[in-house]
Amino acid sequence: MSSPNKRPPEDAAGPPAKRCRSLERYSKASMNAIMSKMSKQMPDRVPESASWVKENQRVKLVTADGKSAEIELAPREVVGWWNEDGSNCKIQMFFDPNDTSDGHLFLKKYLSDELIEAYATHAPEMWGKAPRVATKKGLSERNFEDIKQLITADVQAGPGVKPEAFNTPFKVKAEDGEGNTAHKFTFTLYTLREGEAQPSTKAEAKDSLPPGHPLLNALLSGDSDLANMNVSVADRRGAADLTSLKTLGSMSFKTAGEGGKWMLKAGAAMRIGGISFKWTAARKCFTVSMYLNGPGMTCVGLYEGGSAVDSRPPEAAADVYDELGIDVDAADAYDAAAGTA
Repeated sequence: MSSPNKRPPEDAAGPPAKRCRSLERYSKASMNAIMSKMSKQMPDRVPESASWVKENQRVKLVTADGKSAEIELAPREVVGWWNEDGSNCKIQMFFDPNDTSDGHLFLKKYLSDELIEAYATHAPEMWGKAPRVATKKGLSERNFEDIKQLITADVQAGPGVKPEAFNTPFKVKAEDGEGNTAHKFTFTLYTLREGEAQPSTKAEAKDSLPPGHPLLNALLSGDSDLANMNVSVADRRGAADLTSLKTLGSMSFKTAGEGGKWMLKAGAAMRIGGISFKWTAARKCFTVSMYLNGPGMTCVGLYEGGSAVDSRPPEAAADVYDELGIDVDAADAYDAAAGTA
């Protein structure tokens, strides 16, 4: 009788395909353990200092050497909501207001506190004609003494309050999914661009996305093409054939019940750059933009219960393999994060 710790011999076709453990579903407790240890491999990394600098009609967040500021956020729970037309997915990451992590403190400082100062400094020279809300009369109607009070009210607006003219992706007055007071960072992942998807892209979309997914519908309609995206997985050993589209497809699900919404819920790290803001005349407001760098959004695991398009064995079933010592590799960061190395 062979030992369960030994792998079966490989056939002539080569080794069996290895599943991507970053796209398996885990209990919340297991996800917390994975993300905690993954954070040592992918920690928060932020510049020591940065400043908002105006270049033409855009104000950029740059480091002391003038380069675009880049930040890396360690794996945390993210929740994403797909636009019905498939054009984008709004990724949300929540923080405890008392969180002292480098990533949280950087976001609060430069996308809230310092952003208010930057808006107050540069707004008057960027919009040409001030929107009515920022005129002397508009400010008076809202009982604001100056424009900085308007900016502060917009940037620090509470849940459900739409800013008048000054937006930010980081909200210091927000609520998490359980109604607790939280700070919320939102990143919009754009998934479509102008043009028509090639037949190969449409075929990939059919193979990668669940039936009825809004991005799939958009690509098959022929009115849009797939945008360039950086979506990756931590378990690179199981990612040989994974594309950003396939990864997003595995992360996505539709909420149960009539009128269900397409969303995603995962543990993920993010590397972000190109942070800037500009005045958008058509919308009469300032908007902050940014993009994913390098590996972009890196999925480390999916949450149990976050699927309405397929069913899976209980998460505990995977523990059997660990208990028997099957497929354990001490050099594998993912195994180490799960506590099996």
